[in-house]
Amino acid sequence: MICLQRTPRSILIAALLLPIVACSGDSKETGGGGADGADGGAADGADGGTDSGLADGGGDGADPDSDGDGITDSNDCDPDDPTVYPGADEVPYDGIDQDCFRGDLNDLDVDGYPGAEAGGPDCDDTDPAINPGVEDLGDGIDNDCDTEIDEDVRAASADWPVLIAGRGVSALGGPLVVVDGDPRVAVRADGRATADTGPELGVECDDSTANWGVLHLNSSREVVAAALLRGTAELEITDLSASSGGDTFAVGWMEGTVHFDPEGVRTFRESAGGQDAMFARFDATGDPIYALSMGGTDDERISAALASTDDLFVAGGFGSNMMVNPGAPPEDAEFINAPNPKSGFLARYDAEGLLRWATVLPAGASSSVEIADMTFSNSGDLLVVGTFKGTMAASVATLTSAPITATGVSDIFLARISAATGSVTSLAQIGEAGDTLRATSVGALGGLIFIGGAYEGTPFEFPAAVNQDGILLSVGGDGAVYNVRRLSTEGRDEVTGLSVSPVGQLFAVGSYGGVLDLGGGITIDPFGTEDCFFASFDSSVVGASGYRVGGAEAEDRCRGLALSSDAAYFSGTAGGDMECSLTGGSDVRTLYGTTDAFVHRFGL
Repeated sequence: MICLQRTPRSILIAALLLPIVACSGDSKETGGGGADGADGGAADGADGGTDSGLADGGGDGADPDSDGDGITDSNDCDPDDPTVYPGADEVPYDGIDQDCFRGDLNDLDVDGYPGAEAGGPDCDDTDPAINPGVEDLGDGIDNDCDTEIDEDVRAASADWPVLIAGRGVSALGGPLVVVDGDPRVAVRADGRATADTGPELGVECDDSTANWGVLHLNSSREVVAAALLRGTAELEITDLSASSGGDTFAVGWMEGTVHFDPEGVRTFRESAGGQDAMFARFDATGDPIYALSMGGTDDERISAALASTDDLFVAGGFGSNMMVNPGAPPEDAEFINAPNPKSGFLARYDAEGLLRWATVLPAGASSSVEIADMTFSNSGDLLVVGTFKGTMAASVATLTSAPITATGVSDIFLARISAATGSVTSLAQIGEAGDTLRATSVGALGGLIFIGGAYEGTPFEFPAAVNQDGILLSVGGDGAVYNVRRLSTEGRDEVTGLSVSPVGQLFAVGSYGGVLDLGGGITIDPFGTEDCFFASFDSSVVGASGYRVGGAEAEDRCRGLALSSDAAYFSGTAGGDMECSLTGGSDVRTLYGTTDAFVHRFGL
């Protein structure tokens, strides 16, 4: 808030009145006091009055002062009110012009807008930088007096891209989570990695194998902590989540041996053969709390994670069998089984990494189930989305009695699962004959469920997809489609992540290859052949705003999206120098290597 030092209006008015009174006072007072004649100083003095040039004494019949306030009636804007006269103290906002100067004082900060106390539009009449004529600054103040704080703000304080790069980096854009307002992003770094405003990470990675870092960024865009995963073969972090205490869960899959601490000597896991599902928990300094892997006779992966207090829900795919309680002693090992490979599974683990329950979403013969994402419903159940081909069922027991069959090449499924027991309470599908639909992300608000993804073909009576088009759906708990939005250009388009704010704003990120129509008259032009978009939609999936991130040189893609109380964060991969329309295209980041990962913050 700006504090103003003001000259009282009474002093200002008195100064302005001096030349006026000297020229327009009593017509007899044109000379010195001795030439006043009948109205001279002696007569006034005899009456006990004074003649200062501002007012005559009580004995002057030509210039009366009816209210006795010391100002003659001809110079007094209200001769009958002794509290109203030039030089009086002005009382703001009372509708009275006490000092007889330009009416009542209703614009204290002199910014041209009367204060709200006087019925005007200025919500802070003590600060000239706050009024309806200014732009919101993203500073937590309602600068433009529209009763909303920092709406649609695009300012440097609320808007910063960070490239995360280093020697040998092959960035995938990484999943993203926000802890206490600061982002944590997982990026692949086959060498040293650094943020563009932070220190280089101090651990050398082996260029010949995959290495991942879970980087903790602060509000100054610096890397303040990092959990490094160093492998001897392949590994990937597919999702992140956070406990209420600020620990970070990283999930994915691994081959060979993976070390979960920077030195690579304390915490490690070895795959049972092929790809094993793995998950790890790190504290705020990046140190591992535990690291666990789950193997079987085929390939196993975790694709999604969701933390609830200190418990962790994971979802993914596996072959015919998988050991799901890796934290227990060998004699307590538990396995899940499916009649066919490429089935889906969910599991819940407690604070120590011990299994609470595991559930199978089995695929039928020559079929596949791929879980993409999950979130909590308004009742606390799990809402799980993914893609299936052929047939699938809610559990192994019902595979032969009540499977659902894809109507197209692949359909989207929506499963509701009890968070307490793991039981599947409903299973619905979305698809049309001959079409390919794929789910990537899910969000929920009240009874509405939002699903993002991509499609090929002509579902929902859309024109035929060009290469691949993005899609946004709002559906009910039974999978009934309420609204659908096609995101299409002449290139390849996809919604890769979505999230719903507590006030009902739907945000989505993805990639696009031409002029992108978000609906509601909102379009985005690309920088290059394929760019990243960040957009907001209403509950009917009609576009409200859209922004682009990318460059003209190569392909740029978004992958992760997470919300804090006052900002949206999204991450992706830059294939060249990167511009961002959130800052009007003037904020350009120069590429470090062949591809870089980036994180961007958008103030809400």
